[in-house]
Amino acid sequence: AKGEALQSCHMTDFERCPLVSMPPDGTPVLVYPGGLTRCIFSDHPEYAFQVYRGDRDKLLVYFQEGGMCWDQLSTTTRTACQTSIKVQPDEGIFDRRRNDRPFAKYTIVHVQYCSGDLHVGDVERWYLDANGRPIQQRGYRNAEAAIEWAVSNLATDLDAFVVAGCSAGAVGAQLWARRLLERFKYRRAAVLADSYIGLFPGGSG
Repeated sequence: AKGEALQSCHMTDFERCPLVSMPPDGTPVLVYPGGLTRCIFSDHPEYAFQVYRGDRDKLLVYFQEGGMCWDQLSTTTRTACQTSIKVQPDEGIFDRRRNDRPFAKYTIVHVQYCSGDLHVGDVERWYLDANGRPIQQRGYRNAEAAIEWAVSNLATDLDAFVVAGCSAGAVGAQLWARRLLERFKYRRAAVLADSYIGLFPGGSG
């Protein structure tokens, strides 16, 4: 909730941050998976995804928005992407205070975005950040960590499964949709891509 410190959990060999340990009222928890996950810049590299506990047989995987950094100019000169963890406020589909919300009963895995690569990059760039270290874009590793956590914690057979995202996250949702739909079993599923259209001006590619 706004103005309150968010709970967090750091995954290790001995701590797996299980869903059952999270607040049953859906208060969000930041899960830090460690490993090869990270944000784009070395001054705040630690990555986390955000979990709202709900029913184990209802899952929403939501890819966060945050622009795109595709070259040196858009990354280090005029940064065009989100570069650190930005906690999702309890608004819209994330508002658990009203039971009439369509996803009020869902467990939500919010795939945070701080890699500037539309959630699919896995590369070390030749150009450097302000600390003189190579830019690393590990959106694929970040999303994969969140997905594997969901596979380990949600029901084997889901009643309802939704993959969604906004802006850059809408691209991520579309790029990950097939993999996710193949990874889970479900009775009904949907993919929602909000606020993005795949049209680019001539010469922008």
